[in-house]
Amino acid sequence: DRNALDLHQAFLDVPLLVEGRMLLRVGRQELLFGSSRLVDVREGPNIRRNFLAARLAWREAGWRVDAFAARPTRARTKIFDDVTESTQALWGVYAVAPAGLLPLGRADLYYLGHRNLRARYVQGSGEERRHTFGLRLWGADHGWDWNVEPMLQVGRFGEARLRAWTVASEIGFTFADAPLSPRVALSANIASGDKDPGRARLQSFNALY
Repeated sequence: DRNALDLHQAFLDVPLLVEGRMLLRVGRQELLFGSSRLVDVREGPNIRRNFLAARLAWREAGWRVDAFAARPTRARTKIFDDVTESTQALWGVYAVAPAGLLPLGRADLYYLGHRNLRARYVQGSGEERRHTFGLRLWGADHGWDWNVEPMLQVGRFGEARLRAWTVASEIGFTFADAPLSPRVALSANIASGDKDPGRARLQSFNALY
């Protein structure tokens, strides 16, 4: 990827409650939630992802809740020529529960809505409206660490129904008393694919951004 020069982030922060418990951020900004499985700054390529977004963040008693509405920015190769994608939209609520709410570990709960007016799959192209409901269970205890995240997606692709799912997991153990404290881990992931490209119904999971 190539982008000669552009404005990557430019936003306004407006505190809405005392002691910084609620903050409204409006403008071009990066978004990253949880394990970055659906919304990420995209460290893999050499150009990070940003959005034109309004984000309301609330912090209270260990809870972290973010509600937002955004459109992705498309990077172009020249100087100050990046544009906001008018055909795509992302919105949702992401909540991180405080430590101690569960007997062991922590939990994230979230809903993400996505619209793409020009979605393309094997069976054709059209408008895609997808709603993702997810739960992330994560934590560490006595050398063990875990991160397990099931997700369900429902919605419509064109005139047909859409239903997809995935389960992502990583479970590891750190030998803290050994030299260099090595860690071993097992990562297992599965996602649904489309059963029949000749039919209008869609079962392909969409990893969004």
